[in-house]
Amino acid sequence: MRLFTPKALGRRWAVLVCGDVLAATLPVIVGFAVITAPTRATLTQNRVLLDAALLGLFWITAFYLQDLYMIERPWPPLRITVSVFAAAVTVCVLIGVGALALPVLNLGRRFYVAYLSVSLTALCIWRSAIYQFFSRRIKIRVMIAGNGTRSNLVVEQLRRYEHLGYTLLGFAEWSNGAQPAATGRNGNGDTVHVVQSLESLAAKNGLDSLVISDDDQHPFPVRELLRLRVKGVEVLDCDSFYERIVGKLPVSLLRESWLISAPGFLHPSWHQHIKRIIDVLGALALLVLAMPVMLITAIAIKLDSRGPLFYTQKRVGKDGRRFNVYKFRSMNHDGTGQNGAIWTAGADPRVTRVGRIIRRHRIDELPQLFNVLRGDMSLVGPRPQHPEWVETLCREDPFYEWRHFVPPGLTGWAQVSYPYGASVNDHREMLCYDLYYIKNWSLAFDTQIILQTFKVVLFGRGAR
Repeated sequence: MRLFTPKALGRRWAVLVCGDVLAATLPVIVGFAVITAPTRATLTQNRVLLDAALLGLFWITAFYLQDLYMIERPWPPLRITVSVFAAAVTVCVLIGVGALALPVLNLGRRFYVAYLSVSLTALCIWRSAIYQFFSRRIKIRVMIAGNGTRSNLVVEQLRRYEHLGYTLLGFAEWSNGAQPAATGRNGNGDTVHVVQSLESLAAKNGLDSLVISDDDQHPFPVRELLRLRVKGVEVLDCDSFYERIVGKLPVSLLRESWLISAPGFLHPSWHQHIKRIIDVLGALALLVLAMPVMLITAIAIKLDSRGPLFYTQKRVGKDGRRFNVYKFRSMNHDGTGQNGAIWTAGADPRVTRVGRIIRRHRIDELPQLFNVLRGDMSLVGPRPQHPEWVETLCREDPFYEWRHFVPPGLTGWAQVSYPYGASVNDHREMLCYDLYYIKNWSLAFDTQIILQTFKVVLFGRGAR
């Protein structure tokens, strides 16, 4: 699941979670009926509730690891079935580990065979049925006022997210009294409505959202737009609509004037204090939990290759302040030569055998928890970059310096949404996500990114 919320996506996610919980916990009763029937034994209500809660939690965790809550993706029936079966394997592993750790949870083979058979069948049927329901019943009818670069960008994303129920009704143009109302087609085959009344257009087409393009040379009267809003139709600009459905900002088309008036960026000072407290407590907790991994990593690095255990590099932090970032050494030499920092290639020969492993699972970044404790970094934020890269990227895109309005992070929205950045174009794309994070920052958003990071680290996604 992503934090950004295309219209009705939040409600769909809530329905999915509730249905998954019911489908995963109700079969516990069937399982207990199977194991108690031969002996007519009885189990306490608390025991049944405890096992139902644990098994339900196992399924929710497995579904999360299989990306089954990322419902902004298309989910054909075969993919749903395969993913649910893969989640069932994860549940079996969790049950085995739980039974070994707490023998009281070992309810026997007959129980688990009955439970898994019923819950797996129920979840497959439930997931297939609810996605069919979503695709048929939820329709979000969108029309674009005007035609130009921004509106074309929105059209591209609308077609990409058609599986979420978005339907493009075409384009609307204001006749301005100079031409009669009419309906035609543009060069791409999309319907074009030339109208003198938005109310009648909305009523006729069942319009849900009207997206206003600043490229429109014949803007609609403000009074017409206000009437439309009173009638319950959502009216918003292209940049805001794009941000909502994609989860990033269209940096190539951004205007500072829009950023000044757009919601976001304003965060109370007490939020920053709470974020700092969470950073310190979270970094201390992670250091305690990661200490065994860090010790094993240190030994492996020393046995694998010559050189220091750690290395430091200059990075750019909040307000452009430079600081030393700490990392486990993963290369035969550091990434900075006489010519300065260079981009990391997909199969970089400098990376050691141990380095490939620790980079894949982000273990080399663990020493940066000390940077978090020092206040150089936060747990969540835009990743800090080399000063040389920052200078280049700021010349390429003036919005890049906006990344330094907040502390850099150990992980970030760009890191969980986009592969490893290995070029100027990659970093320009990651900037779209970083600006979205800065604009929409909240403690809930940070929590979402941290949860996504666990999955990225576990499966080694996007590493180089």
